[in-house]
Amino acid sequence: MHDTCPRILFAPFVKTTESPLFSIITTDPNELLEPFHNRCPLIIEPKDYARWLEPAESSHLPIDLVRTWPAEEMKAWRVAKLQGNGPHLLEPVADPQPTLLDGL
Repeated sequence: MHDTCPRILFAPFVKTTESPLFSIITTDPNELLEPFHNRCPLIIEPKDYARWLEPAESSHLPIDLVRTWPAEEMKAWRVAKLQGNGPHLLEPVADPQPTLLDGL
């Protein structure tokens, strides 16, 4: 994680059963992410972690926290193909040279 990036929580849904269930809740993408995907993981602010994770009755769920994260609080950059593990996967790479297949 870069020093300039705060740690964030992607909102989970966890149900403890014999076989625990886990899911990432998604919402609409903001204008920064929309070119990449039609949805975005729901991001919870640190001040709301406890409220999100606290068990609640269905009539008191923290629905107001389900919102699209503001684009101006995010950054996006091209990264290299996935090869191995490590922080190098987050390093920006130069834009690729156009190929004959671009624009098809």
